[in-house]
Amino acid sequence: MSRVVNRIGYPTQVSATASGLTVSFASIDSAEFQDAFDFRTIDRNVSSESWSEKFDWTEIHTLSELSSNIIPAGMIFHHARCGSTLMVRLLRCFKIQVYAEPLSPNYLLMPPMKIDKHHIVPAIRFLVHLIGLHSGAPFIIKHTSWNAIFAGEFVRAFPHTPWVFVARDPVATAMSVLETPPFWLRSSGRFTPYAREFGPIETVEQFVAAMLAAFVTIVTDLPKKNGQLVLYDELPGAVVDRVSDHFGLNKSAPDYKSLEAASNAYSKNEVGESTEYVTPDKVETTNIPQALSDALQNTAMPAMRRLLNELRRESGRRRDFERC
Repeated sequence: MSRVVNRIGYPTQVSATASGLTVSFASIDSAEFQDAFDFRTIDRNVSSESWSEKFDWTEIHTLSELSSNIIPAGMIFHHARCGSTLMVRLLRCFKIQVYAEPLSPNYLLMPPMKIDKHHIVPAIRFLVHLIGLHSGAPFIIKHTSWNAIFAGEFVRAFPHTPWVFVARDPVATAMSVLETPPFWLRSSGRFTPYAREFGPIETVEQFVAAMLAAFVTIVTDLPKKNGQLVLYDELPGAVVDRVSDHFGLNKSAPDYKSLEAASNAYSKNEVGESTEYVTPDKVETTNIPQALSDALQNTAMPAMRRLLNELRRESGRRRDFERC
């Protein structure tokens, strides 16, 4: 190709047309990305210079065919409210760039998608390539929770990249999601076609259970060679014990005082905040609404049991999710 980009910046926004992609960039140094979420970094640097560039599909597909060596050191999938932000904080202690829910893949994949299916994997590879150019060093991406719907496309784009799926007891997850809805629940209409494949969605409880089943089932069906399951209860220890090795990180690299501080802090603190993490009260089974219990038993729980059987069979570690 004659070029990848004219200038290197963080890709903030993407719009698709029949001819290609228009990508907006912001001139924000990679060292600034220490927030719990990338959008906060952009908000903190709102006065940064910005610009846009257009890329036609020929350019994008050509880059894909070249199998660029700018690929993530690791990818994190999750279903929300499961400890993935804590994982980001801990991995940053290993002195590696971690992008927390980068915006450009979200704009590309936002349902209903506006691009043909054969463009999806090349476009993902292209946008992650741009993120890698911005990093200028090895990097990890933690995807937005609903990106798990497209986990198969991300894995096809980067078949040799190790990935993890962070999961939590479906009961505790559903209760937390209903209390503080993530984007996929706040914008449920966008995700109805995906949820409907996994069960009835006549109530909000059924929708939440079906979406959890969708995330879990899609990840379960991925090739297992490069994947690991990390449960909420295994954090923070699993990051040092397993995930760091899985992502090829140097265990001698982290500042263990920083690891301890990250483990004890509220992971979604703003930059400069120091609020400590408070362990939430255990979800009592007697407090679970019957409608939610029924919905989870019909969809999310069977999906989680299958995930455990598929992804954790070799390790021998098992967990009982029979809580509804």
